[in-house]
This record gives sequence, C-alpha cells and structure tokens, in this order.
Amino acid sequence: MNVDEAKKAGIWHSCYPNCGINGDNQLIVIDRIEPGERITVDYSTLFNGNSFIFKCNCSSNGCRKLIAGFDQIPVIFQEKYLKLGVVAREILKEFKNQTFRSIHRERKTS
Repeated sequence: MNVDEAKKAGIWHSCYPNCGINGDNQLIVIDRIEPGERITVDYSTLFNGNSFIFKCNCSSNGCRKLIAGFDQIPVIFQEKYLKLGVVAREILKEFKNQTFRSIHRERKTS
C-alpha cells in the first residue's frame, strides 16, 4: 500500500498512529482505538527516500511536523515500527539485505 492508496481507503496519517500496515498490506492495530476515532498510520512507514516530503498536520503530541520517507525519520521510530512489523515490504527487504540506509543512523555513527 502506498500513501495515495491509504488516503483513498480513509486511513489518515499520524506521527503516533493507532495502526500500521505490514509487508502483506494488512492493517494491524498497534494502539487502542476509541469509538469514533479515525484509523491512522504513519505514512512514513509506506515509502523510503525523500522524493515525497510534506508538512504534517496531525497535531498529535510530539508531532514531527514533517512526513518523509522511512529512512528520514528518527531511529527510535524506525526501530519501533520494525519491531511491530508495520513497515512496507520494500523497506523490510532493504533492512534484511542490509542495504537500508538511514540518515539518522549515518549521523549517529559519524
């Protein structure tokens, strides 16, 4: 699933989502969803790179203010989403093949 498909399905973005989409394009609940609450995912888990960057308006506590590729988000979020298994298949392949590059990991080790 990509960002456009998520939007068409009525799935909103949040920097602190209640759901995620796994490598098989299945919606996975990762936090409690209250009655009437929107279903949200972190769009940054759906793509890699910086070709698709836009301002975030999710208004969640701790909002990153920017939606960018998975490799562009802080390591703490990358690790959380990888552990939960809610990352696009292409990103998981890169990670497993050790070809995944994170701007935050590179900065951390420099």
